[in-house]
Amino acid sequence: MQSIHRTVLLNEAIDGLNLKANSTVVDATFGGGGHSAEICRRSPSAKIIALDQDKSVSKNKASSCNIIFYNENFRNLDKVLEKDEKVNGIIFDLGLSSNQLENSGRGFSFQKDEPLLMTMKANPTSWDLTALDVVNTWSEKSLADIIYGYGEEKFSRKIAKGIVEARNQKKIETTFELVKIISKSVPGVYKRGRLHYATKTFQAIRIAVNVSDFFS
Repeated sequence: MQSIHRTVLLNEAIDGLNLKANSTVVDATFGGGGHSAEICRRSPSAKIIALDQDKSVSKNKASSCNIIFYNENFRNLDKVLEKDEKVNGIIFDLGLSSNQLENSGRGFSFQKDEPLLMTMKANPTSWDLTALDVVNTWSEKSLADIIYGYGEEKFSRKIAKGIVEARNQKKIETTFELVKIISKSVPGVYKRGRLHYATKTFQAIRIAVNVSDFFS
């Protein structure tokens, strides 16, 4: 059964836009379309410029709304807005939806055995960075740095070392393979904590994959 993503703090976020008639609003992380739908409901005359690098979410556009969808990451917002001289508000929802975690098949979650992709792009090309590239090609230091910096994982160096040792034996290809490596790299008491021991590492790799231009 497919879960339905419900936008968190929807009213508070839209209240902050202070919508007026004929406003032009950017929904920089369109996703499930919840923010855009609420903007349209409150201000039917609004023009909504929606961005998402996952092209498959374009189906979430409400037909009654004036939504122009761009299959772009919000880092390219300046390019998208070249033709629109003025916008009245921009909204970002930074994070993953429950649908992406549970139904994407791209390895976002450590709870399902899926290919190590973790990219927001529904159909990544060979040129796109994926988690497979990160865990199998990045240096031990780079892995430790992102796991600590993006995940605040105190065992980042042990986990990075474990990843490198494992990939020297066999290419790491699935989420469960990565979870097993993390499990072997952290102390037993850590695995009995309230937070799953793979949470911070997966978070860090997801961020690294989707802000890949910062590492170029």
